[in-house]
Amino acid sequence: MGESKKIGCFGWLGIISYILFGFGFLVYVFSEENEVIGYYDVLGIIIFVSIIVYLLNLRIKHFINFIQFSYKAILFLGLLYFIAVIVKVNQKGISDFENFKIHLTASLITCVLSVTIFIFFYIKPRIRDRNIKLKEEGALKELIKKGRDDVALNNKNFIKKLKKVHGDKFDYKDVVLEKFMGLKSDKTLQIHQNRHIDLFCKKHNVTFRESVSVVFHSIGCERCKIENSYKSAKKEKVNEVYMSSQEYLSLFKDRLNKIYNGKYDFSEINYRGMNNKVSVICPNHGTFITIPKNLLKGSGCPVCARERNASEKTSNDIKIKKEVIKEVNVSTEEYDDLKKLLDQMSADLEEIKKDGKETKQTVLKIDKNVNALVGIEKIKANCKNDKEEECIEQILALIEKDFDFKDSNKYENNVKAWFDFWDILESLSQDFMSQSEFLYFSIESSDFKDYSPFVLYSCRALEYELLQKVFIAYHNYIDKKYPDKGLLFNYNSDELDSSTIKDIESGQMAYFKRKFKSPKYTLGDMRLILNLLPNKDKPKGSKRYQALLALQELNVFINEKIGKIPSKLILNIKSITDNYRNPSAHIGVLEKKKADLFKKEYEKLMNDLLSLFNS
Repeated sequence: MGESKKIGCFGWLGIISYILFGFGFLVYVFSEENEVIGYYDVLGIIIFVSIIVYLLNLRIKHFINFIQFSYKAILFLGLLYFIAVIVKVNQKGISDFENFKIHLTASLITCVLSVTIFIFFYIKPRIRDRNIKLKEEGALKELIKKGRDDVALNNKNFIKKLKKVHGDKFDYKDVVLEKFMGLKSDKTLQIHQNRHIDLFCKKHNVTFRESVSVVFHSIGCERCKIENSYKSAKKEKVNEVYMSSQEYLSLFKDRLNKIYNGKYDFSEINYRGMNNKVSVICPNHGTFITIPKNLLKGSGCPVCARERNASEKTSNDIKIKKEVIKEVNVSTEEYDDLKKLLDQMSADLEEIKKDGKETKQTVLKIDKNVNALVGIEKIKANCKNDKEEECIEQILALIEKDFDFKDSNKYENNVKAWFDFWDILESLSQDFMSQSEFLYFSIESSDFKDYSPFVLYSCRALEYELLQKVFIAYHNYIDKKYPDKGLLFNYNSDELDSSTIKDIESGQMAYFKRKFKSPKYTLGDMRLILNLLPNKDKPKGSKRYQALLALQELNVFINEKIGKIPSKLILNIKSITDNYRNPSAHIGVLEKKKADLFKKEYEKLMNDLLSLFNS
């Protein structure tokens, strides 16, 4: 059933007029003077007038509304009719009731029927509409509640998944995957899904934004990414460094054989770096000297190359000679004289170009290397005391990346002039020492007066020799002797003081224990560990040495394989580290005078150290 039409001003005017007329008419009907109009006349007139008034208001547009108004009017008229009968009975007395019985019955039936119709057509539809509206409102509220609950649950589950992947690395308080936006016009849920979320990096105290599509693989904030990139690069470098010389040489020879299809004999190659000279045997012309970098580029035997070029050039020259003699009409002798003159002029011109080019290349190389060194000052400016090793690694990585060491092999003889044990050096140490000499020359030849890169690169060779010849060898020795590394760090707590126990559990010895999983030591680490062993001043060694089998076995290994490492040598390593190496990681200029003092101490220390292995 459609909604009832509003009565409007015209309808109200009709109703009010009808009511006033009805009351006036009733007064007349029930008065003593009335002798004309009977009750049925009154009822008929009222019904007729009501219908006319309502039809004028309705204009016969909505039949149902007309029905509704009719039963309301009938109900109203029935009530008036009933009241009129009661009043008339009261006036005439109860003795005259029989005359009004029919009127009373008719008015009651009219009222009952009107009330029934009123309830069925008016009250009941409104109750039903109200119930439907309440039900719809309840359903919408339930839908909204469910939408909000689903969004909250999805956000909660998303954070749980993030925690499973990243743990407590991040703070997830600002993570919002979805937002509930209410209902759309079609009564469906409107949920906004974020493409990015905000995470708080606890390590660096910074909030960063990450894409939802990659958040489970996120490394972290920009600082975390830089650190991870650095560690990956460092790991790759370390893996390269820790690869044995024989393994690297084998891989290198396999690669060359693929390039040259087995043409050359590489058995005499002693690989010591990409720019250090090696010997290769050509089956046609014997041994020739080159560098690995050129071999990898495909530059083989120079004699073969010259013969091949000469053959091609001779064939081409003969062809040109015949064409010129034929076209210009000159004799063979005249052509040969002219050719010699042109060749001499060309050679002179090439010599002039070569001199200028070499001078320019030398200047450009020095400028490039100095520009690379300038970047080191930025690292030093931000270096804190507890981050020295990280700063040193960054500086060395920057030197390797940006510095041109192409001609560093020329400085091998500079090292051999003061170093007596070149042949027993690790191949990488030979590179480091030649390159450090090259650094010294480059800095000396420029306006860049900070020699700290030279100091750090020199100490790299010292660090690598100690690492390979003592600590890596010691780890190999332990791996064969002790499958269970836990035995090396067992101790009796009853015999130790609290500070020694603390150091074993969470200090330097705990750090030493972790190295058995990944033997990567700094120069400072190795010096501190060696200082714990017995020496002339402390024949029984430190308390930690007496407590731990790991240190005792290190001492046994050194005595059997090397012999005693003098305590003075360990003190000299400490002096180099404290006075030159570590200060080179901090802001400030290490001038040439101090660099020369370091050079003197370093050269003596390297000779003293390598003499222990010269057996």
